[in-house]
Amino acid sequence: GGAAPASPFGSAAPAKPAAEGASPFAQSGAANPFGEATASRAKPKPAEEDTRSAWEKLPKPAMAQVVIVLSFTTIISLMLATFWVVVQLGGVSFNDQ
Repeated sequence: GGAAPASPFGSAAPAKPAAEGASPFAQSGAANPFGEATASRAKPKPAEEDTRSAWEKLPKPAMAQVVIVLSFTTIISLMLATFWVVVQLGGVSFNDQ
């Protein structure tokens, strides 16, 4: 046994408790760390009318999306062509009488 170790925070002043129901997001009297005098909201700009056509409003596909679509199309086409060749050569029968 021995004496309880001394707290490293022993010389610090106790923190004052927050007021009951106080919001942590309320305006404080502390200086703004970003150097601005006070926080101000930017005024919204008036909405501009979009004059683009429906075709121009469509999102532009990325190159990766084009490659994926072409890959799927090519693979499916090759599978169907291979099946057609096998059917023509008599390798597939559909239990015809």
